[in-house]
Amino acid sequence: MFIQKCKSWGICGFLAVLLLSQFGGAYGADLDPPGINLNRSVFSEKLTQQSVRQSFQDSQGALWFVTHEGLNRYNGYELQNYRSTANDPSSLPTDSITRITEDHDGNLWLSTRGGGLVLYNSMSDSFESINSDPNNPNTPYSNEISTIFTADDGMLWLGYSNAFSKFDPVERSFHHYVSGSAHIPFTGRVSSFTQTPDGSIWAATQETGLIEIEPSTGQVNVHRHIPGDPTTISSNWLWSITTDQTGKIWIASADTGVIRFDPTTHESTNYFHSNTDTSSLSSNQTSDIYEDSNGQIWIATSEGLNLFVPKNGSFIRYTSFNSGLPEDLVISVYQSREGKYWVGTLSGLASGMKTNFRKFDHTQGNLSNDSVNAFTETQDGSLWVGTDDGLNRLRPGATEFEWINESSQPPISNPKVMSLLSDGDWLWVGTFEGGVNRIALETGEITHYQRNPMQRSSIAANGITSLLRLSSGELLIGTYGGGLSIYQETSDDFLNLSYVPNDPSTISNNMVLSLYEDSLGFVWVGTEKGLNRFFPDSLKFERYFVERDKQNSFSSDMSMSFYEDGNGTLWIGTAGGGLNLWPVEDRANSIVNIKHFSNNISLPSSNIYGIQGDDSGWVWVSHNLGLTRINPKTLDSRQYGVRDGLQAKEFTLGASFKSQDGTIYFGGINGFNAIKTNFLTTDTVPPKVAISQIKVMNERRKFDSPYYDLQAIELGYQDRMLSVEFFAADYSNPELVNYAYKLEGINPDWVVSPDARIASFTTLPPGTYNLKMAAATPDGTWNWDALSIPVVVAPPPWLSPLAYAAYLVLAGAMIAFYFYRQAEQKRISQLRQRELEDRVEERTRDLEEARQVAVEATKAKSEFLATMSHEIRTPMHGIIGMTELLLHTTLNGQQQQFALAARNSGESLLNLINEILDFSKVEASKVELERIGFDMTELIDDICYLQAEPANRKGLQLNNICHPNTPSVLVGDPTKIRQVVMNLISNSIKFTHSGNVNVYVETKLDETKPDTAMIQICVEDSGIGMDEETQNRVFEPFTQADTSTTREYGGTGLGLTISRHYIDIMGGNITIQSALGEGTSITLSIPMEFHPGNENREKSFEGLKAQIVTSNIYTYRMVSSHLSRFGVDSAHISEEDLFQDKNGSNDILIIDLDKHFPSHEMNTKLGKSNAEIRIFLTPLIDSAPSEKLPGWRVISKPITSKSLKEVLNTSFNTGEANNPKGKETTGGKPPNKKKILVAEDVHTNQQIIVEMIGLLGHDVEIASNGQAAVEKYLSGKYSLIFMDCQMPVMDGYTATQKLRRIEMDQNIERVPIVALTAGSDKEDKERCRRAGMDGYLTKPFSISDIQKHLNKYLQPTSFKHERRENTGTNIDEPDVNGVAESKVLDQSAIENIREIERQTGKQLLPSIFEGYVKQMEEKLRDIEHEVRSDNSVSIYRTAHAIKSMSANIGAEKVRSLSAAIESKGRDNDIADLSESVVGLTQAYQEFLVEFSTTYTR
Repeated sequence: MFIQKCKSWGICGFLAVLLLSQFGGAYGADLDPPGINLNRSVFSEKLTQQSVRQSFQDSQGALWFVTHEGLNRYNGYELQNYRSTANDPSSLPTDSITRITEDHDGNLWLSTRGGGLVLYNSMSDSFESINSDPNNPNTPYSNEISTIFTADDGMLWLGYSNAFSKFDPVERSFHHYVSGSAHIPFTGRVSSFTQTPDGSIWAATQETGLIEIEPSTGQVNVHRHIPGDPTTISSNWLWSITTDQTGKIWIASADTGVIRFDPTTHESTNYFHSNTDTSSLSSNQTSDIYEDSNGQIWIATSEGLNLFVPKNGSFIRYTSFNSGLPEDLVISVYQSREGKYWVGTLSGLASGMKTNFRKFDHTQGNLSNDSVNAFTETQDGSLWVGTDDGLNRLRPGATEFEWINESSQPPISNPKVMSLLSDGDWLWVGTFEGGVNRIALETGEITHYQRNPMQRSSIAANGITSLLRLSSGELLIGTYGGGLSIYQETSDDFLNLSYVPNDPSTISNNMVLSLYEDSLGFVWVGTEKGLNRFFPDSLKFERYFVERDKQNSFSSDMSMSFYEDGNGTLWIGTAGGGLNLWPVEDRANSIVNIKHFSNNISLPSSNIYGIQGDDSGWVWVSHNLGLTRINPKTLDSRQYGVRDGLQAKEFTLGASFKSQDGTIYFGGINGFNAIKTNFLTTDTVPPKVAISQIKVMNERRKFDSPYYDLQAIELGYQDRMLSVEFFAADYSNPELVNYAYKLEGINPDWVVSPDARIASFTTLPPGTYNLKMAAATPDGTWNWDALSIPVVVAPPPWLSPLAYAAYLVLAGAMIAFYFYRQAEQKRISQLRQRELEDRVEERTRDLEEARQVAVEATKAKSEFLATMSHEIRTPMHGIIGMTELLLHTTLNGQQQQFALAARNSGESLLNLINEILDFSKVEASKVELERIGFDMTELIDDICYLQAEPANRKGLQLNNICHPNTPSVLVGDPTKIRQVVMNLISNSIKFTHSGNVNVYVETKLDETKPDTAMIQICVEDSGIGMDEETQNRVFEPFTQADTSTTREYGGTGLGLTISRHYIDIMGGNITIQSALGEGTSITLSIPMEFHPGNENREKSFEGLKAQIVTSNIYTYRMVSSHLSRFGVDSAHISEEDLFQDKNGSNDILIIDLDKHFPSHEMNTKLGKSNAEIRIFLTPLIDSAPSEKLPGWRVISKPITSKSLKEVLNTSFNTGEANNPKGKETTGGKPPNKKKILVAEDVHTNQQIIVEMIGLLGHDVEIASNGQAAVEKYLSGKYSLIFMDCQMPVMDGYTATQKLRRIEMDQNIERVPIVALTAGSDKEDKERCRRAGMDGYLTKPFSISDIQKHLNKYLQPTSFKHERRENTGTNIDEPDVNGVAESKVLDQSAIENIREIERQTGKQLLPSIFEGYVKQMEEKLRDIEHEVRSDNSVSIYRTAHAIKSMSANIGAEKVRSLSAAIESKGRDNDIADLSESVVGLTQAYQEFLVEFSTTYTR
């Protein structure tokens, strides 16, 4: 670390002192300046001329500016110029306007030189002049009118040269006062009027002095300057006159300063300019005098604007040097209603508001540089200011700033000061690129700390953005580029904490912008990328970023400033995201719940540089559009800009500070502002609102009265567009004025926006509405009742009252005509009625005869169908019975197949006959119901048991779930219910390919009918489903979904028709809920009688507990519902939980084998089970694993209450529950028998592997391609999969990858997959491994090859056979088969097939050879065509298939040549394959000859 220590300032002899003007002396003795911030008006250049003679505000709030060349009107947004146009009589008669005033009726009058008296017509925006006529006394005395004034009585006073007039604007009458006439002295030019409280009119003249006109007598008195008498007025050459609030008259003279005249004593006080007194009047040449709303007197002079100080009779001067006046020669001064001052000078118009923002820069304060970056205050009360050119210090009581920079002795390390921290006797100074400096305040010694890349303990970077001393004592230094540095007091060096990628406990970014410690002791670090909470104890960070999907997240990742208000809310200023407010409760719990202030009307800028709170509780925010003051309770805000006295529009990051006396400092690019918040006041006067223009159909509409006197806006039916422009008479900051409007009767809500000063409407319907307009001052004070005007839209002629009267007359005539026609039609109708009655009687007889014929025909048809059904049924019973007997005799395979086909056809025909017979009964209404008692649960059990075999055959789970509250005895027709439910279950099985078919039984009791229950039977499946149209017609006879359904699934379409009819006659209903691809749910609701008291089931096993292990939730529900019937409580547990003793001991343990037997390990564990009753659930066709697990009972699914009760009774009665040697209830398959899936597309290969695996004692299912293998895997559970690599639709590699993804996504056990392929090189094996296969078996293979893989991945079987050399290779084994010899026949492959024949006794080789020949002929034709078509992909696939099936049957030369063709096809090298195909065909012929010679003799 580089550390430079310098001697004290006193020793070095350096003291940088520059004179700073006294904070009060420059503005007048004993008075701080009022802070009038004057600047050239934004629209000054657009005035008709730059010399503004007069500024005036009319009663509607518009401002008027009189210049030497025309008139100007301003409403805060638009400036309108008025000039004289020679050919336009409605324009000004002359550009030389001397004065403007307004009468009591709101009319504006202008005095002119050469143009007479002029009236402004606001309705037409034009001017009307009244010219002097010597022959007409009711005209002006002269067209040269120097001034005009409105008296309290409404009279206008006009001044001329040597005359003045009183004008009545209502009567348009004049009374002239002319010099030389009776009692009228010589006056000279009358330049100005005023009126005192007693009603007297006073006039300032040029040459005669002051004239008094008594109101009652009209007497004219003159008050002149008397040389040598100081109590008289100081001059007779007077320019302007006004009366103050005390009744005193103030007069501006041409060359002798200002006069204050007492109209009661007629004594004068004269104020003059003194060259030796800066608090005197700045010049004796005065042109205008004005009293503002606070009673302050302002004087326009040739040397600037002066403000009179009554306390000591002094003046405060405003000139172009110390204010924004464009020129020192001031002509006029005025204040508009909101308090804004308008100052007319020779070179332009200035304006400004009173402000309490004290401004300091290089001219006012003598700062070393106007760009201010930081503040602090030391213990001695010194104010320190960091700028782009050094450090500035103002000591308490001093009037000088001391500068410290790189040229000082001792110097600071860099002149650009970015951050400051007062630290007891030390001052820490952070610079832009010179590191940090520590200044000893007593001695002036400076220590420099800069970055040394060779020393890790040096400061992290030379750019220092922020400094913070924690309450715990640590000194934190925020650097730009190095992260956070912590000063180590003992070693005088630094501990640096910077961003580390992939470590979320480090700081989020090395560009630190701000540091802050809140009241909770939390330390916050703002960076360019994320907010950080720093933990000093662990030196770790917690990061916070913007989360776009969360509304209450941070609005920006760049935190630039912090402030905590009195409620503990943390205010965070961001870059681009405005203000973020974080409540203390959420912050304490690390809950991100942020309230936002961004770029809207509440906050004009989203870049927040500094935040401070004043002693009154307001929060002040600096940004790049000025300052904003916010009420933290209501969140109301007030904006301040340059015209409010700010140093500039833009402030700088981090340049905000609050001193010990409560003064707030904000620094910017042009100095800094000091805010004494106790001097600030809030505007409370709502603004006046007036209409500036009304347009109809985009053209200005002229009315008969001014806008302010307009009673309503009337529109015709063709006036489809209306726009009303209005303005607020608040010119303090026009761009921050807010507007609102609403049209009552159309929209009850206000339209609020800074741009809402134009209310526009289109196509208003006829009616009367009320247009309301409102505005708000920049501080948010609204005038909601500012202006209201009716809008009347006339209806079109066809909707007018006259039109409605005509419509009423016409309607009456039509009604009368209607009644006449009705009477006539009634008479005609009566005649026709008699005719119709005769015809109806005749037709009735005909219809009765036809009905009798139809009834007889229907009866005959039904009888015929019934007779034919019975006649056909008799021989069909013979056919089916004899076929059943035939099947029980000794038959060969073909005979047995024919017999089975005959029996199945007979049963199908018998079902069809039964349905037709039932339908004939339905049509003939011959169905009769029986009423007997039966057990609904047992009935459903029987139905499901009968349907279990077809369900099991399709791989479906059939579950009967009966609610325990189902009454044990119901009264009804069990035969019809059986037929209906049987039909529904049969349909569900027919149309469901995988999943479950569930039958639910529930009972709903009716309290009003204690002996009746609504029995609901629901059959639910996961089948193909139905669309809405099919559901609507599925109960129609002979109807199915479409013809394709009939072709695919069969059936007559009568079953549901008959079922619905049965349910209807039982008094119930049947409903369907279904969706295509999602399954179907059909619910039967049947009201049935029962005997109260029989609804409870027997509780013979009450108190017992059972555990049910099954992967099928519906199976669990089925078993649980049956156990509940006997009072047994059941719990559903997983296989993992079964052996972890999580559920304690249980009386009954039931395990669903779900088509597979337990593993050897599981068998061992199950044998140790302490359950008294142990039951296996197996599919209907499976047998029980009795040999492996003695003491276990077996019940086939779906279970019945009868079978379950039998097992429970037997176990408890015989004690077999605890007997490990007990016998099982039913048979079952051995537990080591597994289900294996084989994916193989070649029929020959399918035959071989099915026989081999079956011989080894396992079940096999075949999938003809990879896609089918995936589908079977999803619907079944397999212990091992043999996967051919090359198959159509989807190859084995892709299928394996899909299966592995399914296992990973569903977190299920991995099933071993063994590759079946004719390839044997390393590339093939590696591809299998990458796809996810576990083993690798090459073709041809033997039984021993198969058993080797079964032994590896399954439990070994008891199959014994002769061992042979293994031709298969596991992926994990390093050995690889060599290249096959090119001999014609491979005897080992044939021997594999022979071995299977010896073990099974079946003749397999002839059928395999026959299948091979058939497929080989087809494949040779395919590959010849593909070679001619140059289809490399198809060549590759076909050659692979030939190679695969040739390997298994021993066609070695064919296999070798096809492997070579396969390789070329894979490499797209197929240019010369024609000869290879010829050689392949020849090899095939050679194989046929040798095979026939060897094995068919």
